[in-house]
Amino acid sequence: MHVQFIRVVAAAAVLLAACSPQAAAPAPTVAPAKPAEAKPTEAAKPAAPAAQPAATTAAAAKPTEAAKPAADAKPAGPARLTDGKIVFGVINDQSGVYADLGGQNVVKSIQMAVDDFEARYGKGSLGGSIEVIGADHQNKPDLANAKAQEFYDRNAVDVIMDVPTSSAGLAIAGVAKEKKKMYINVSTASSELTGPQCNKYTFHYAYDTWMLANGTGTEVTKNVGKKWYIIYPNYAYGQDMDRSFQ
Repeated sequence: MHVQFIRVVAAAAVLLAACSPQAAAPAPTVAPAKPAEAKPTEAAKPAAPAAQPAATTAAAAKPTEAAKPAADAKPAGPARLTDGKIVFGVINDQSGVYADLGGQNVVKSIQMAVDDFEARYGKGSLGGSIEVIGADHQNKPDLANAKAQEFYDRNAVDVIMDVPTSSAGLAIAGVAKEKKKMYINVSTASSELTGPQCNKYTFHYAYDTWMLANGTGTEVTKNVGKKWYIIYPNYAYGQDMDRSFQ
């Protein structure tokens, strides 16, 4: 799980970091101009005075206006963040049936991934600090909705992550769409997230019910038996899984 979250955190950090200003163009190097060779006329006129080629060389050495760097160009610096930090928010089940599946361990895993990232690239390498906070949605979609609103509005969370229980995950996807904020789902399996309720602020990472049904269901029907039972939790994930398997 730790390695998986390193990848997710790195991807999210790249998406969240603002572009750094471009480096100023280096001053142009101008080679001295060679004085023009004096060409004798029909009357064999003497060559121009020696001072004239020197003047020509000095004039040629000046860069044109187009070659000069822009007056307002600034040296490249670190990436700039709108509020000086990146905040990852973890919303999941920390006290119920899925607490051992993720819970506080997910918060710790993301913090470990952030620590590894900063150990390699340095603290503040993205233009500010990186924070990780967590909350328990207790597998309740209304509570998940409220926590997502609080995270985005009051805690300045840039991206919400994890969120098992499809009913909670779908609720948070709706908040992400409304707030125009990033949500990377890792644990919600309902294919509704990539189907009817898809939105451009929600990234569905890992598995979904379509994949599970088409992989497992097809092989079991072919190689094990054609009569079998489906036992599923009676909320969005299980209902979607039942439809997918059938």
